[in-house]
Amino acid sequence: MERVAVIGAGVSGLTTAYWLKRRGIDFTLFEASNRVGGVWHQKAYNELFLITSRKSTYLSGSKPPEDYPDFPSAAQWLAYLEDYAASQGLEEHLRLHTAVDVVQPSGEGFEVTAAGTSESFTHVVVCSGLNQIPKHPDTPGSFSGEVLHSADYKHHRQLVGKRVLVVGEGNSGADIAVEAGRVGKMSAIAVRNSAWIIPKYAMGVPVTELQRPGTPLWAQRLFLKFIIGTSSGSPDKFGLPLPNHRLFERTMVASQQLPYMLRHGLIHPRADVARLDGSTVHFTDGRSDDFDLIVNATGYRYELSLLRGTGLDPGRVRLFRRLFVEGHHRLFVNGFYVNNGAFTQVANSAAQLIAACVAHPERYRASIEADMRRSPQAFSDEFVIPNRNAHTKALAKLHLQVSGAALAD
Repeated sequence: MERVAVIGAGVSGLTTAYWLKRRGIDFTLFEASNRVGGVWHQKAYNELFLITSRKSTYLSGSKPPEDYPDFPSAAQWLAYLEDYAASQGLEEHLRLHTAVDVVQPSGEGFEVTAAGTSESFTHVVVCSGLNQIPKHPDTPGSFSGEVLHSADYKHHRQLVGKRVLVVGEGNSGADIAVEAGRVGKMSAIAVRNSAWIIPKYAMGVPVTELQRPGTPLWAQRLFLKFIIGTSSGSPDKFGLPLPNHRLFERTMVASQQLPYMLRHGLIHPRADVARLDGSTVHFTDGRSDDFDLIVNATGYRYELSLLRGTGLDPGRVRLFRRLFVEGHHRLFVNGFYVNNGAFTQVANSAAQLIAACVAHPERYRASIEADMRRSPQAFSDEFVIPNRNAHTKALAKLHLQVSGAALAD
C-alpha cells in the first residue's frame, strides 16, 4: 500500500496533500513549526501583501474569500491557508512541531526519521521551499549600527527615525525601502544588478490577470515591455541600473510605490556596497553615506540536509522539470522554483502530477523516462522558471499521460 511523507506544510505541501487525499492515498504531512503556512507565518512582515492577485493565486479546490482585496495581506493569506487545511480535511494528516531529520532509502521506499522516531514510507515529497537560510553579503569592514536580514524584519516600527540602507532589490527589499522612506529619517537602496520593476495594476486591472495561459514567451515579454514603458519606465529612469537580463529570466519586482518614491526623492538609489567603516557605508561609485540600520534583502539559500542519506548533494539538487529527482523515482520535490506570476499555479500543477505518479507507478515510470529522453534541457539545478505557461503545460501533459487520459508521444 502506498504511503507518502510530505515534508513542509506551506503552499506546496498543502496542495500536494490535497491531491493525495483526493486520490485516496495515505500520507503524513510533517511541519517543523507550530502552524501551517510556511514562510507566510515564519518570515512575513506587517506590510507584506501578495504580489499576484487574489483571482490568480489560490490552491487547488478552494479560492480565497471574495471579500478579500485584489492583493491580500500576509495575515489574510495565512488565514486562507489555515482554513484550507481545515476545510480540505488535511489536519488529520498533519504533524506539527515535527521536523524531519533525515530521509534514507529503505528497500523500495524510504525510512523517514522525525523527532527521534523512524517510519517507513513508499514515497517522499519535499516541500520545504527555497527560503530557508538567510544569505548575508560578505562585505569588507565593519558596521557600528544595526544589521538585519529581511527575514528578521517584522514591522515598520523597526525603521522609525532611522537612516536605513536596504541592500538588494527583491520584492521584500522594495517593500522595506518604501516603508523606510515613509517613516525613517532616510531611505536608500543599494543595487548591484537591478531587477525589472512592473506595476501591480495596468489599465485598472491586476497585471497577473492580464497574463493569459498559453501566451508565448515572446508575446509576454512584448506585453510587459509595453506595460513598463507606459507606467514608471525602466529602472534607469529613476536612478537604478538598467537590468542586464531579459524579462522573465530573473524574478521581477512588483511595485508601484518603489518607482514613485525614487522619483520623488523619498528613496535614494545607491550603487553596490564596497566597504563598511563604522557608521559609514562606502559605495562602488565612490559615494559614501552614514546609516543607523542596514537591512540585507539578499535572499536565501536552501539546504536539503535531510536528504543526505540518499547520496544527493544537499546544497545543489539537480531536478527534472523542477520536480523529479533523477535516480530516485519515489522522491519528489515541490516548491523549489521561482517564477514570475502566481506561484500557486505551478505548485498546483506539480502536486496534481505527483499524486498521479504515486497512483499509477508503471505509467509514471514509462512517461517520465520518455520525457527525460525527449527533453534533456528540462534538467536543471537552477530554480527560475522563465516561461511559466510552457512549464505548467508540460506538467499538464505528463499528468494526462500518467493518469491514462492520453498516450505518450
